[in-house]
Amino acid sequence: MFIKSSRLVLTAFILHVSLFGLSQIKGLDLLGEKDKLVLPFEYKNGFILIPIKYNNFLPLNFILDTGAEHTILFKRELNDLFGLPYDQRVEVIGSDLSEILVAYICRNVPVKLNPDLTVERDVIVLEEDKMRLDEITGIPIDGIIGAGFFRNLIVRFDFKKKKIHFYHPDKYDYTRLNDHSSYDIEIINRKPYIIGPTQINDRDTFSLKFLIDTGASLPLLIHFNADSSLLLPQKVITGNLAMGLGGNLKGYVGKIKKFELGQYAFNNVISYFQEVRDSKEIRDFTMHREGIIGTGFLSRFDMAIDYLNKKLYLKPNKNFKKEFKYDRSGLILFAFGPNLDKFYVTGIIDDSPAARAGIKKGDIITKIGIWGTKYYTLEKLTKKFSGKEGKTIKLTINRAGKKLKKRFKLKELF
Repeated sequence: MFIKSSRLVLTAFILHVSLFGLSQIKGLDLLGEKDKLVLPFEYKNGFILIPIKYNNFLPLNFILDTGAEHTILFKRELNDLFGLPYDQRVEVIGSDLSEILVAYICRNVPVKLNPDLTVERDVIVLEEDKMRLDEITGIPIDGIIGAGFFRNLIVRFDFKKKKIHFYHPDKYDYTRLNDHSSYDIEIINRKPYIIGPTQINDRDTFSLKFLIDTGASLPLLIHFNADSSLLLPQKVITGNLAMGLGGNLKGYVGKIKKFELGQYAFNNVISYFQEVRDSKEIRDFTMHREGIIGTGFLSRFDMAIDYLNKKLYLKPNKNFKKEFKYDRSGLILFAFGPNLDKFYVTGIIDDSPAARAGIKKGDIITKIGIWGTKYYTLEKLTKKFSGKEGKTIKLTINRAGKKLKKRFKLKELF
């Protein structure tokens, strides 16, 4: 998953794990004797958050991530609380597509999804949590549930009611999807892929293969060096654009001319551009795709993925025509403190409104207008800084013990 910079855009955990002997339990055990299972979720900062009880006891928040194959626990100390043994050391490629991280497999961990349902899953436990997602998103996040958790099922995402429906493919009444459009997809290593015609500038349209990734909160990410014919948009933001599993994600953000998902066309789409490092491990990992479709797109639909029959079903919802928003302040923030309601400036985009106002890396925001930060979450602050161009933002900051007042107007960064 990456977290978008300029205030936090998260994309998906881009993970590859070299595993041998990892048991895969078919997702039908989620249903038991029933035809379906419905789980509520919270939708925050573009993440689908599922509350679970780890080892049948410890309440944690996991992201449901179709872009990851396995279930992953970020914080080893949580697993060590129970003294659960590790079976195998493995390597993980981080979402920065450069650093290889160490992790361990913990076998057959009981995971409680609701009061009546506990299943056992193998869990990959990171040796070191380099994500610090709590600080980056301002909400507690402990791990991800990958697609291997619910393989072979039909999975329907209802973003309006914030519910996920899991169905048995042999018992499902497909007439329920008659008002959806359907598309062929590929399933590779339990992850879904679809071809999306993409026009970056006013020139050619490319048929790019995208990973359908509910673990990514951005609309689109494109590996721009996957094809020598791909050109960046004329106006882009450059630098460390996100934090990921392995560290900073370097690349660009800009608007592309047009993107098509099935029969639905979108113009002026905020897109991220990441370069794929030229190494065998990275090439092998990214060979199935040229990019990622995240929840910035997917949340605009009632969406169902039929893993067994390799179909994607889409129906526009109330968010379908919403503008693709992006930060207009230039601030990159972390949340900290017991309640994650204190905000630290970790970076500034060059020539942005915040940079011209004299805000610096290391400043701590103490007030937004007349309100203290305890009245804000990082998600609310992100929405405020994505407001209309020309909106005035007043901040009080602490810089090395000195109180300073700063003021700037939001501006389109592209």
